[in-house]
Amino acid sequence: GGGKGPPPPPPPPPGFKGPPPPPGGPPKFGIASVAAAAKVAKVVRKVKMLHWDKLQPHSLAGTVWADAKDAEGIGLNLGELDALFALEDAVKKEAAAKGAGGPKKPAAISLIDGKRSLNISIQLAGLRMPFKTIKDALLKMDDTVLEVDRLNILSQAVPTLEEIGLLRNYKGDKSELATVEQYFLQVMPIPRLQERINALIFKGTAAANIKKVTADYALVTKAATDLKDCKHFVTVLEGILAVGNHLNGGTYRGQARGFRLEMLLRLTDVKAVDRKTSLLHFVVRELHKTAPGVEFLSQELGAVKAASVLHLDGTSEMMKQIQKGLAAVNDEVLRAAGASPDQDAASSSAEVHDRFRDVMAPFAEAADADVTTAAELSEQAKDNMKQTTEFFGEPFKADNAGRIFKLVADFLVTYDKVQAEISSALAAEERKKKQEAAADLRKSRSQSTFNTPRDGVPGDSGGNLKKV
Repeated sequence: GGGKGPPPPPPPPPGFKGPPPPPGGPPKFGIASVAAAAKVAKVVRKVKMLHWDKLQPHSLAGTVWADAKDAEGIGLNLGELDALFALEDAVKKEAAAKGAGGPKKPAAISLIDGKRSLNISIQLAGLRMPFKTIKDALLKMDDTVLEVDRLNILSQAVPTLEEIGLLRNYKGDKSELATVEQYFLQVMPIPRLQERINALIFKGTAAANIKKVTADYALVTKAATDLKDCKHFVTVLEGILAVGNHLNGGTYRGQARGFRLEMLLRLTDVKAVDRKTSLLHFVVRELHKTAPGVEFLSQELGAVKAASVLHLDGTSEMMKQIQKGLAAVNDEVLRAAGASPDQDAASSSAEVHDRFRDVMAPFAEAADADVTTAAELSEQAKDNMKQTTEFFGEPFKADNAGRIFKLVADFLVTYDKVQAEISSALAAEERKKKQEAAADLRKSRSQSTFNTPRDGVPGDSGGNLKKV
C-alpha cells in the first residue's frame, strides 16, 4: 500500500480501435510512459520501420485522416507483413539459432605459427588444386601442371626443418590438423623440396630471360658500333667545334681541339640577338647547305635511341641470376644422380631421384650453351660501350656504361626539334615569297590593262572618257 502503480500505457495510433479505457477517466500521459513504450518497442521490434512524418492528433481535424480506417476496416490482410519485412539481422539470428542445434565440427588443430599459417593457407587456396595433385606433379617434375606462377607460390610454402619436426613428433590424430599442416604432410617427404621448386622455376623462366638478355646486349653492341661509325654525327660535332672556336676566339676557351658531349644539351640555350635563333639552329642550318645527309642523323642512330632506354644494371643482374640458377640446377642434377662430391652415403640415398635427373639433365645441357653465348655477348657489349665512349673523349664508368647513349639520345630529340623548326620557317618564307610574287603579278597586270589605249584615245583603256 501507499506505492504508486505502473504508468499507464501509451495512447493508440489514430484510427486504431483499442480496448475501452479503464474506469476512472482517460489515462494520463507523461515522459515516463513515453520512454517505457519506446523501450518496449525497441526490444520487441523485428520488422523494418516506415520513416514518415507523423501528424499530431490535434492537427487531424478537417483532414482526410480524421476518419481514416484501420487495416481491419479496409480489409487488409497483414498476415505476411512481418515475414516479408523482417529485419535481416533478426532473420539471420533465427536461422543461426536453428542451425546451432546440430553437432559442432571440432576446430582444426594448428601447429604452425599463426601468421605464417594464414598467409600460406590463402596462397594455397588460390591454387585450387588438391594437395595430392601438387605432390604428384612435383615428384614427376611436371611443369605442365605446375606453371611458373603456381611454382612461385609453392616456393613460399616450403616447410622448415622445425615445422617438419613438429609434424613428425605429433602424436594425435593427424586428420584433425589444419589446412597448412595437411599440405606439409603431403610434400615434406619430397627430397630437397625447395631446390626442386627453384629448379622448376628456373626451367620455366630461363628461355625468356636468356632471350631478353641476349636481345639487350645485341642492341647495345649495335648502338655502340653505329654511333662510333656515324660520319654525320662526327660532321655535326665538327660544325659545333668550329662555331664554338669562332665565338671563343681570343679567350682561353678558344682554339679547342674537342669538347665534352654534355655541351650538346646546352646549345639551344645560346641565343642570337633576335632571341629566337639558337646556336644549334645556326649550325644545323649551315650544315644543311654543306653536308647533305645530316638531316637523317636521327634515323641513322635509331639503335642508340633504343639502347638509351635500357636498364643495363637490371640486364646485368639478370645475367648473373641466370648463371647462378644454372649452376644450382647442375648441382641438383648431380645430387639426383648420386654423383655430387658433397654427398655422403646417407644423403646420396635420400636425394637420388631418377625423374629429376631425367627431366633436368637434358634441359641443363641445352641451357648451358645458351647461357655461354649470352655471357660472351655481354662481355662483347661492355667492351664496345667502353671503346665508343672513349672514342668520343668521354670517361667510361662500368656502373654507368650506357651514359653515352642517353646523352646522345637526348641531343637527338633537340636536334630533330630544331630541324623541324627550321623546315617550318623555310616553308613559311617560301609561302610568303609566293604570295608576294602573286601580288606583284596582279598589280603588274592591272597597271598594264589601265595603260593600254582604246579607240585611238591615249590612256582610255575602257572607252569611257567623257567628251569635252
